[in-house]
Amino acid sequence: YKKRSSFFYLFIYTTYFTLSLIRVSMLAFLLLISSFFMPQANTEASFNNCGIYSIEEYSSYSLDDGEITIQCGGVRTVWEGILQGAVKTNQTSSVNNYEKRGGTNQALYDFQRMPGDAQEGAEGRLLKHYNGGTLAYYPSTSYEGVPTLSFPSSDRIRTDKVRYL
Repeated sequence: YKKRSSFFYLFIYTTYFTLSLIRVSMLAFLLLISSFFMPQANTEASFNNCGIYSIEEYSSYSLDDGEITIQCGGVRTVWEGILQGAVKTNQTSSVNNYEKRGGTNQALYDFQRMPGDAQEGAEGRLLKHYNGGTLAYYPSTSYEGVPTLSFPSSDRIRTDKVRYL
């Protein structure tokens, strides 16, 4: 009877030891897997889908409606987004000339997309001032009488001018 008892205890001990090893192995596996899903200490948050959003379309846009709610990336990022829809026509030593469709409505819409408060200038001009320069809206210019936006280019040497046809 004693031999059976010792085998029995040996079986119980072996089973307990095996189950403990399985439990420890599973715990280690879970810890390893969970570390892949935990944020790292040096992770930086970024807004990949930031932009300027307006409830109304630009065809009914007014400067005072206050419907623009989200602005990400700063002034230069917004300006580069405006230029993406324009076609560069030529470049001089002081100006990058662009053309864009939409006329006055699109020009005012793009002007309002830029962050900051508008100020009225002479002859119907609208201005927004920044550290890196001034955004100007001209209701009509000598170039075929179309509205124009003007802003310092990224090279800080030239001025970008977008004419809205």
